[in-house]
Amino acid sequence: EEMEQSMRITEQALAEIPALWILISLALAAGGGFPQWRVVAWRGVVATYAVTILGQSHEKVRSWLHDVFGLDVSHGEITAILDDQRRRLLPREQEIEERIRDGPAAHYDETIYPVQHGEQGNYAWAKSASNGPETVFLLGRTRGKGNATDLLGDSKAVVVSDDYGAYRNLEQAHQLCCAHILRKLRDLAESHELAGAVHDHCRA
Repeated sequence: EEMEQSMRITEQALAEIPALWILISLALAAGGGFPQWRVVAWRGVVATYAVTILGQSHEKVRSWLHDVFGLDVSHGEITAILDDQRRRLLPREQEIEERIRDGPAAHYDETIYPVQHGEQGNYAWAKSASNGPETVFLLGRTRGKGNATDLLGDSKAVVVSDDYGAYRNLEQAHQLCCAHILRKLRDLAESHELAGAVHDHCRA
């Protein structure tokens, strides 16, 4: 009976929102049951994943927890859960920051990334290690150059980025990303506006 219940949850996961519900249903199936305390323990993971990764509203998360698990969670509880998860992750964030800071170089980029309550706007900034998988993000920002400065912090690593002015203005050794250079050379080589020696040079 318990396994059948877990399988029903898995089927519902496939029909609704796979990214979230497959995570929960597989965990319950692996646990071999559906005790209430297990679901309560998981609600923090559910809420955090749904809001931060899937970008769902608090109301949507409340509906999921109520409709599938029979749990009533208030908006205030979800806010408290997210704040608690943030505090728990701070040591790990600092560790990642240190690894990137102490590396020889770091890759920087920014892109549009809508968030529910942006501090300044709907841009995300990213900084990644050149010698490892570590990456940190700043969300809910503008595209202003001050965000690049905040992301840099006290790092002495070489900045690797595109040619956006915010990066060029940093008082730091700067390397243009080769992918961007190659893309521009490719566009020039395929351009129909260039001719003669200039076009041949770009193709070479």
